Amino acid sequence: MMGQLGQLGCAHHGTRAHVSASMLACSRQARHQSCHAWPRIKSQHVLTSSSSIKAVQEPSTAAPAQGIQRLFQTSSGNMIRIRPYNPKTDFKALVELQTTSFHEKPALALLNGISYSNFRAEVLDGVRKKERYSDPESFQILVAEEVTAELGGTTTPPAVHARDLGGPGRKVTQLELPVGWEEAECIGPMVAAVEITIMDEGEVLAWLPRGTQQYNYISSMAVAHALRRRGVAHTLLQAAEEQARQWLQPNMALHVYADNAPAVALYQASGYDIIHTDPAWRKMIGNRIRLLMYKTV
Repeated sequence: MMGQLGQLGCAHHGTRAHVSASMLACSRQARHQSCHAWPRIKSQHVLTSSSSIKAVQEPSTAAPAQGIQRLFQTSSGNMIRIRPYNPKTDFKALVELQTTSFHEKPALALLNGISYSNFRAEVLDGVRKKERYSDPESFQILVAEEVTAELGGTTTPPAVHARDLGGPGRKVTQLELPVGWEEAECIGPMVAAVEITIMDEGEVLAWLPRGTQQYNYISSMAVAHALRRRGVAHTLLQAAEEQARQWLQPNMALHVYADNAPAVALYQASGYDIIHTDPAWRKMIGNRIRLLMYKTV
């Protein structure tokens, strides 16, 4: 992403998983966007069949994956609904969100239009591949929508169930969705998204507690410019952890660039500890130094 907390998605750039040999390799920019390339997932095609992908511009006909659906109130008071990505309705919005969040402008301004178009095509292709090869038991894209319309004269629904998830200084309230709050007119457009994957990559496991066999990897966190610095990124993080609990997988891991101070501060405030830093030689060959951060939930 461009700019501080907006760079949360590419801040996780690093751990690369491997999939079946039939997958196409990611391009350099596509790997930058997806952060960890393709997750280690089952070979079955869960979200789309091999015959359902036509022109890449067309939305998928796949059904939405099973995952958490919750209403959260951020630390700034915004009401956010977080739910699983639906290929039928969210494809275009997710592509636009990730493109605007992760695209890096070239040094020569005249090339920005071409660079943006090419990058958008890579993001689009990347989302398609994730739809095609993903298994909802080990991979989820969670999307966030802002509650924009009033229901019954208030934007605060009755709290059938509520609990604070954010910890000291980071209040995030989870609310059960009451009847009526699933109505489309109460929900605004997609404003954020995050990916969570159950992985078992050795280069990460080597730094986790002894005996750990799998972990949840958080990546591709994107927040719309209009809602940055309003607690949305922290809320997405809490939602990803809730998804991990649903999977009964307590280990959380992510990569963040060491020079992305706002993102590092966000994760530390959310309980993540730095457990490994890339060796200095990576910077000598032109790579940014990453931190591996870890938490149990």
